[in-house]
Amino acid sequence: MTMEQSLVAAVTAQRGELFSMLRRAPLPAARERAGEIMDLLGLTPRAGALSRNLSHGEQKLLDIGSGWGAGASDCAAQRPRYVTR
Repeated sequence: MTMEQSLVAAVTAQRGELFSMLRRAPLPAARERAGEIMDLLGLTPRAGALSRNLSHGEQKLLDIGSGWGAGASDCAAQRPRYVTR
């Protein structure tokens, strides 16, 4: 699965259109949102790359993008805060 396909799947699942994921061509709105996420994360040049061939950093960015595509808030991408005692 390519990076773009992964993000389209996340967006489609968030919209409750699971059955449309089985379509040969993804919905235009899902592809557009996936493109926006790739642009925000600077991953557009690697959109066609297979997920397994991404560097560790790119895989982490794909994880963040998938979270955004699935409806997570922007807070999910922030650094965790550690509690000091």
